[in-house]
Amino acid sequence: MKKLMAILISGIILFACLAGCSSSNKEYPSKDITVIVPFAAGGNTDSTVRTLMNAMSELGEGYTFLVENRTGGAGQVGMTAIKNSDADGYTIGAISCELFLQENFGLNGDIFLTDFDYICVPTGDPYALVISANNPNFSTVEEFIDYAKANPGKIKLGHAGTGGMTHIAAVGLANMFDLEFDYYTYSGSADCITAVTTGEIDGTFTQPAPATSGIKGGTLLMPLILASKPMEDWPDSATLDEVYGEEYKYEMLGTVILGAPKGLPEDVLNKLSELTYKAGMSEKCRAQLKTLGISSLGLIGEELETWMDSQVEFYKEVCATIDIKS
Repeated sequence: MKKLMAILISGIILFACLAGCSSSNKEYPSKDITVIVPFAAGGNTDSTVRTLMNAMSELGEGYTFLVENRTGGAGQVGMTAIKNSDADGYTIGAISCELFLQENFGLNGDIFLTDFDYICVPTGDPYALVISANNPNFSTVEEFIDYAKANPGKIKLGHAGTGGMTHIAAVGLANMFDLEFDYYTYSGSADCITAVTTGEIDGTFTQPAPATSGIKGGTLLMPLILASKPMEDWPDSATLDEVYGEEYKYEMLGTVILGAPKGLPEDVLNKLSELTYKAGMSEKCRAQLKTLGISSLGLIGEELETWMDSQVEFYKEVCATIDIKS
């Protein structure tokens, strides 16, 4: 009897061990993946993430994504939620490129770039100067800068928040040419574009997407684009070095960075990176993003790490010359 009981107990223990091993080795993913967007629905980041997640789901590799918008604090509410989630691959999200600036200006609270593992940079678009097509004083980048030099503080520029990307893009230009602008703060790029269209302000820096309909409709102009080279999609937009020479090269990208809490298992990180690249760089996904005025980038792995390092150094250098309180 004792021998039989021993055999039964051994069998139960063996079964429990096998069940535990089976559970721990369960293939990822085994449930829905939450994707946190730290900005409101309908914006560039939200549109990019939703388009990308749909493309990833359509690959038929067992991934299902639930997008959640958690807004507030210039993206800090959503990024905090990502940071504080379990690093198991079941919560990922969009890390705002504004964090490059927030760290340098001490506006990042307790969120740091090092709090995340980075999966992919699926999209990136340069910031650009947008002005009214009816402005009587300037229509080209040369005329804009010449007028600004001759009329210090007279040009009214809108931005979406002091110390943010749209503000720093303008301040960086001002520093390069020793210009002075009159700054106005709005709740977002869409409001800035409306203010330019109505003549409330003279211009704003934004990514092309919010201004696309106005540019195509002939009410807005985009004479300057902060890109490393002229862009095929925007042939009427000049780069600074194209007009003023190599020493004036000025690139400033607005990107969507897909990340996860620090400590993501390497195999899960690799799976997600490969999937986002495959989906994001597909012809269908790129075409869908292009209709929204968003350009595909598709950085993963070592290329992503190199890019992140370069951005950290770039913004450290740029922000060191800027006093956001002035």
